[in-house]
Amino acid sequence: MEPTDVIYPPNHIPVRVNPTTTLVVISEIGNPFGNQAKTTNLRHYRLRFLPMKGIDKSFKITVQVNTTSEEQTIAGDLQEFKVRVINRAEVELQSSAAPDGDVFYRGPVRGVSSMKTEADIGPAINHTYTVVNHGPGIIGGATLRIYWPFELKTEYPKGKQLLYLMQDPVVIGGQAECPSFPTFVNSLNIKVRENLELINKCLYIKDMHTN
Repeated sequence: MEPTDVIYPPNHIPVRVNPTTTLVVISEIGNPFGNQAKTTNLRHYRLRFLPMKGIDKSFKITVQVNTTSEEQTIAGDLQEFKVRVINRAEVELQSSAAPDGDVFYRGPVRGVSSMKTEADIGPAINHTYTVVNHGPGIIGGATLRIYWPFELKTEYPKGKQLLYLMQDPVVIGGQAECPSFPTFVNSLNIKVRENLELINKCLYIKDMHTN
């Protein structure tokens, strides 16, 4: 029974090897195999690695040749090559707001204590942030940090509200996670009006991956 970790590829056929396991690739190089000084019977091998999640930063390739004939020396029959993995990825951050034009707030200036419903605050603004990986490498992990203009700093314990968060950030698609911010999300317990055109006055984070 042949071992399961040994591959016998046909000549000139590319072989895909799982980098998470140790495999042996065996290839016939000729029978008979002529003298290099007298013939051009050479063999060139090219290894192509596909990026995979969790690959090590470096790995070792061991290459060995043998023959059924008697050799004068076996010193050059085995070579080891250490390969360093360089993961290149083009990451792009896209952002948008809805509405995307100027938002005007009219009426008399009122303090936060007079805000009871979402309509008292004014028009809702939705922010969307999209993280795209154009590849070719795969990113094991990344962090998106957004500095949100919550309030103006004043001499009072509580400053002037700027962009008041009505809900926690929502992740749409992907495997990203966003923590909750109970201290800053609807800290005044404002009542939400469901019939507003834009009811989710919150931050959206959308995670995408493309190869």
